[in-house]
Amino acid sequence: SLLAYPRGNDITKNGEVPLYMRITVDGKRAEFSLKQHVKIDNWDSRAGKVKGNTEVARDINRYITEVKGRLYQIQKDL
Repeated sequence: SLLAYPRGNDITKNGEVPLYMRITVDGKRAEFSLKQHVKIDNWDSRAGKVKGNTEVARDINRYITEVKGRLYQIQKDL
């Protein structure tokens, strides 16, 4: 499974937290940074994306979708 989530314990000066992606296969987890930051209040944990319709929110959500797509393609190739 794939999960995008903010890591709340790494708050930056402007109140944002970094986004991470977690891959779980057969109960084993691997995590990596998406190198994106988001305000914790703007994160929708159910949907796994940033709330809102701002350009920044759309860009981050698009990036999350692209990363998931690349990971699914890698899985398909394997």
